Amino acid sequence: MWENIIVGGLSMKRKPLENPKFAGCGNCGGTPLSILDDSKTFYPGSVHMLKLKIDNKNTMIVAEDGIKLSEIEEKYREQLKDCKFAELFHMTALHDETWELNTDDRKWYLVDQGQGYA
Repeated sequence: MWENIIVGGLSMKRKPLENPKFAGCGNCGGTPLSILDDSKTFYPGSVHMLKLKIDNKNTMIVAEDGIKLSEIEEKYREQLKDCKFAELFHMTALHDETWELNTDDRKWYLVDQGQGYA
């Protein structure tokens, strides 16, 4: 269903952001990673949302004590192995980010940023 395109040598649906912007408040905000590190920890739960989309299936991930990218990849290894498209959407009150999986090099690239839900 999804048709990946080659963008700058990457097999992805969207082009990665070249210059991510600072997001969030002055105390706890930051500039998101352009390429996710396996040790990146998310804290989805009461006020943060984490959604994994693999091809056409959406999965909400809840882990208030935190979950590393490597744990997500392990849990969904079989689905990610042969997928045509995958994205990880992280939303907080003051910022949101979307990373897309490059199906060639298996890295997650930042493709979108937003203002969060507040």
